[in-house]
Amino acid sequence: MALVRLCRTEGNSGRRGKLHATSDPTYESRINAAIQGLANGLYKTLAAAARDQNVSCQTLSDRHQGTHQSRAEAQAKMQILTPTQEEVLVDWCKMASSSATPLHPSRLCAHVKALTGRLPSRNWHHYFLCHHNSLFITRPHGLDPKCAQNFNRETISEFFEMRR
Repeated sequence: MALVRLCRTEGNSGRRGKLHATSDPTYESRINAAIQGLANGLYKTLAAAARDQNVSCQTLSDRHQGTHQSRAEAQAKMQILTPTQEEVLVDWCKMASSSATPLHPSRLCAHVKALTGRLPSRNWHHYFLCHHNSLFITRPHGLDPKCAQNFNRETISEFFEMRR
């Protein structure tokens, strides 16, 4: 049984090539800065704006003319969760993991259905975990024998006697 746990290390998305721009967190802000620079008269041509902001000239042209949107905007309608719901779900996964009750992927999908009313696809949890690098799937470990050894009637009675 695999459970969703919190990962200690943050990694990059590992994308290369054409999709690298979508994983670059500053790419959208650079495109918006180039479009604003064109509107303000800072740049005379699209090519100069693209060169200065280090973005694709064709992408900048398409965005400036309004023929294309960013991937996030174009695929927003296809997403099951809103960004706020997604953030809440990630925080809840982290909280569940830190309290030693990590989620099973089927339970994660059940929570998504409770939030949105839509049942996610069979492999949705894999895509969700790829999108959030701080979470990962792991197998549960058995109970430490030393902990089990201390969990007996005598120790528990002694603990409650001390609390009185």
